[in-house]
Amino acid sequence: MTREEYLTEAMEQISDRYIAEAALIRRAPAGSSPRYRRVTAVLAACACIVLVIGLAAGSLGLWGAGEGGSGGSGITVSEDGVTIPPLSVDGEQGAANMVLFVIYQGGIYSQYEELPAELKGEYLDTSAGGIDEWTPQSEYGELTGSAAGKLYAVQGYDTGFMVGLEMENGSLMGLIRNNGITLKEGRELFEDRLHLNGRFTQVTWQSREDWYNGTGGEQVFTEVHQEALERFVTALCEAEFMRSEDIPLPDGADNIYDSLEVCHLFFRLEDGLTVHLRCFAGGYVSFAGIRGVCVQIPEDIFAAVCEAF
Repeated sequence: MTREEYLTEAMEQISDRYIAEAALIRRAPAGSSPRYRRVTAVLAACACIVLVIGLAAGSLGLWGAGEGGSGGSGITVSEDGVTIPPLSVDGEQGAANMVLFVIYQGGIYSQYEELPAELKGEYLDTSAGGIDEWTPQSEYGELTGSAAGKLYAVQGYDTGFMVGLEMENGSLMGLIRNNGITLKEGRELFEDRLHLNGRFTQVTWQSREDWYNGTGGEQVFTEVHQEALERFVTALCEAEFMRSEDIPLPDGADNIYDSLEVCHLFFRLEDGLTVHLRCFAGGYVSFAGIRGVCVQIPEDIFAAVCEAF
């Protein structure tokens, strides 16, 4: 099969759900049309390099294969918490995932969202890029990836969690290490890594349907909701992590996204970072930058925020 035939066949297999997922790469500008949003998502999916990995695609934490469904994610549970295993990048095994990534300090950092310029910290190193879907495993090494560019620290965030990649247009793309980690309590992510508690300045709500279809519909929480939002964040920090695949599914359901997803929440922090949360019926909440794991909070606290509109 030629390169052109491979790409054509691959794109034909992308469902509308995965095209919607590609919108995570860069949220469309506020007020843009549904057509603009959909085209942006398709282009994003096309522009991303296919990363072939040795584990199930869901363990990368982006597309969610094996999450809340019948397949296994490779994520394990112990008294230490849930462990998302390190990725074994292997160009010969055929499990493909479309994602912008860089290998830095032995870990794979995957694309999250564009960061405010003010968050650019000290220069760390430079990714040579050079990885595509035909790259042999022997060439996957430190400071390679699907994108080339200078890597920077993100001010206020540990480089073991997030770094910034300078794009060709000068923007700073946030990359998160969402594998090779163990999480037990919610505060390890929401407080220690994301610094969410007490630092959000605006929160918006979007229904599942509007997010997937790119039709807008964002609602902004006001001061009336402040106490409910604070209780929500506190509950996230106090909860323990679990595998998303362990969320009970309704009879006949295949995955949590089609059957349980309620809404998306966007917490805008003081420094300009946006924390994107996905919320599922039953009080389950996951961070969009680290898929495959979630926490469960009390349903009354969940409902006060996720069913506010």
